[in-house]
Amino acid sequence: MITLFNGETYLEGEINAMAADDSFYYGHLGKYALSSSVLRNIFDDPDKQLQYMKGKGGNTEALMLGKLTHWCWLEPDVFYRQVYTDLRGNTNAYKELVSQHGADNVFKEKYRNIAEWLCRRLDNNEEIREIRKDADVEVASVKMIDGFPTRGKADLIKGDTIYDLKTGIVTPQQFEWKVDAMNYDLQAWIYMQLFPHLKNFTFIYINKHTRAPGIIEMPQSVIERGGEKYKTAVEVYMKIFYDKEIDEIEFLLDQYVYRGTAR
Repeated sequence: MITLFNGETYLEGEINAMAADDSFYYGHLGKYALSSSVLRNIFDDPDKQLQYMKGKGGNTEALMLGKLTHWCWLEPDVFYRQVYTDLRGNTNAYKELVSQHGADNVFKEKYRNIAEWLCRRLDNNEEIREIRKDADVEVASVKMIDGFPTRGKADLIKGDTIYDLKTGIVTPQQFEWKVDAMNYDLQAWIYMQLFPHLKNFTFIYINKHTRAPGIIEMPQSVIERGGEKYKTAVEVYMKIFYDKEIDEIEFLLDQYVYRGTAR
């Protein structure tokens, strides 16, 4: 049984079927269940999560290009449903497009071109193309993890492995070291709890400037480190964010001090 933060209860199969709908997954579950993105923000800097709650910091160029690249490679039907334009953002014609289609569905043509350029490199690589072939894509799962409702969507599932697509500006070799700093170990741990029948978690990485690709496997020791981060982040969430108004969260954040041990 899955119990959301608002008290709603669902059978696991029932809520997982509902979570396939993006409006339910990102809308309803975004309010009443935890996710790796929320907990990664909190572990990194709780104030970052507050800014997202205020509607700030969520539409950077990096995030926009990452989203388009995911759509282009994983869900091309979604990618090509978007509206792309060369119009400048301060023109009336551009504002009319946004008014007609919604700000989340209008993108500059240059971002479309970059996303397609990156995906061509992914598809040109035989090993990566084989992973994508016949894989299950955008698989949603909701489970109670340590008593808390938690959601996640696996980019790709192939065999006994979850594959997650990442884009960035570092080399694939440098990305290995970014796993800890970006709390991707926390994400991997959560996904291994959401899909307990699977054995491995692997990142497919591509550099947005050079198109250098990488396949970065996550060893169990690194994934287990993410489990410790999960406990810390959930504790902060429950103390500062759960069932709180913005002004109360701001006060509690002023009192919050991270305590750790040098290593």
